[in-house]
Amino acid sequence: MIYVTSFDPRTPSIARVYDYLLGGKDNFAADRAVAERLLAVYPPIIETVPESRRFVARAVTWVADRTSASSSTLAPGCRPPRTRMRPRRRSARRPQSPTSTTIRS
Repeated sequence: MIYVTSFDPRTPSIARVYDYLLGGKDNFAADRAVAERLLAVYPPIIETVPESRRFVARAVTWVADRTSASSSTLAPGCRPPRTRMRPRRRSARRPQSPTSTTIRS
């Protein structure tokens, strides 16, 4: 496991920028500044980010529906901050075989 030894809220994080663009609360001024610069350059990002989130949820649900009877499950490695149900939880709700394995990216 990796432990954070130092933390500087003045350094922006793309995950927290993503959280801000989704309307979340887990972000700092540096993250909001980057998000506002993104919005200035590409205003439609405010619509594309939530759509991207919905796509990931649909994709994980689709994969989970098709792999619940097989011996493996896909677990996406990208985990943005939670503002709604995490895609990983969607796949966790699907029944799995006792001999199944999880494939992490």
